[in-house]
Amino acid sequence: TPKAGFGLSKSEVCEGEVLAINDLYVGHADPNDRVLCAWNFGDGRKWNQQFVKKGANRDSLWNYVQYGNYTIKQVLKTAKLGCKDSATDLVVVNSIPNAKVTVSPLKVCATMQTVQFTNQSVGADGKPLTYDWAMGDGTGTSTQTSPSYLFGLPGKYTARCIANNRGCLDTAFAPQIEVVPAVSGAFGYSEFVKNQRLGWNFGAKDTLLLPLDRQFDWRFEHVGGEISNATDAVVDRYFEYNGNYKVKLVVSNSLGCRDSSEQQFDVNKAILKNQANDLNAYVFPNPTSNKTNYKFSARKGDVVTVKMFTVIGQQGLYERTWNIAEDGVYFDEISMKRWNLSNGVYPLLIQRGDQRVEVKMILMD
Repeated sequence: TPKAGFGLSKSEVCEGEVLAINDLYVGHADPNDRVLCAWNFGDGRKWNQQFVKKGANRDSLWNYVQYGNYTIKQVLKTAKLGCKDSATDLVVVNSIPNAKVTVSPLKVCATMQTVQFTNQSVGADGKPLTYDWAMGDGTGTSTQTSPSYLFGLPGKYTARCIANNRGCLDTAFAPQIEVVPAVSGAFGYSEFVKNQRLGWNFGAKDTLLLPLDRQFDWRFEHVGGEISNATDAVVDRYFEYNGNYKVKLVVSNSLGCRDSSEQQFDVNKAILKNQANDLNAYVFPNPTSNKTNYKFSARKGDVVTVKMFTVIGQQGLYERTWNIAEDGVYFDEISMKRWNLSNGVYPLLIQRGDQRVEVKMILMD
């Protein structure tokens, strides 16, 4: 009786994958009888002869186009006496999954907004699938079915998902994701003098996205309760009072990303020192050896005249007319030595309409 037997290169394959079947029959002991071979591959295909011997092996390559479990059977039978033997083996054919993914939203802020991937992959044979994600930024990976992800750097990224059904693979790519720079509420400030006024320049540091998709909301609050607002990236502010100020900046963009920062700082300037007179007028330093400053408060539309007199009351040493364009505190410097003045008391008159403030400036070495 001939001895049937064969081996399979794999016990599980994918649809369309090549399967090697190695016929292990080596020969029959009766030289006067021949052996007939019949194969049944379980999917309707049959083969009624032995495989062609190639070198030391007698094998053949087959594939299955449809997933399922297939029993391969070999029957060997002698032609004269009908002595036969058979062998069977099972091959499992797994379906190739259909990988499909979506993502939302397609535009986000780095480090501030996550994207959500939705996995719509299916396997026709119903077996559970596993997944291998690469987010496209060189660092992000996941094995979850539908992961979410927070991108750390701006750029354009395409995520890839490999669906795996017991080694049978399909790959899907998500639509491209645009990641814009994160919104920052940080700001800085510096002091300046412009048009005889002391001011502070506040500037948002968020200049990463050009054109700048940003909305800036500033809030300036004095400890005394005065509040003002602004909406530019760079803002000039002329404070009228010494004291503690709280400045807050909120920055947002069209995607809904938002960040804020707040700083408190003390303003303590002689120019802003309050005085109990109608013009809030003040002279400093006083006495002086040469230079001194005068300051006053005024409103838009005011006309303020400033006159300096000699020690005997003659005018003409210094005279200036101020046409006030904006509310605020104004100041100017007087260099008394340029007139070669001697030590003494020099009156300074600051006048707005019928409001007058006279200050005695003392010059001394």
